[in-house]
Amino acid sequence: MMESFPGLLLVAMIILTLILLPYLNDDRARSSERTGRTEELHIKQKRKQ
Repeated sequence: MMESFPGLLLVAMIILTLILLPYLNDDRARSSERTGRTEELHIKQKRKQ
């Protein structure tokens, strides 16, 4: 029985991750909509000398 315990635990964690993953992505999207903030990327142009 002890030999199969780590395997069962791994399967349980994978199933739990697959079930909860969509909810984690939704929370992150909602929080950015609530605050009105988005990620910004600022690119500086190279100056010619």
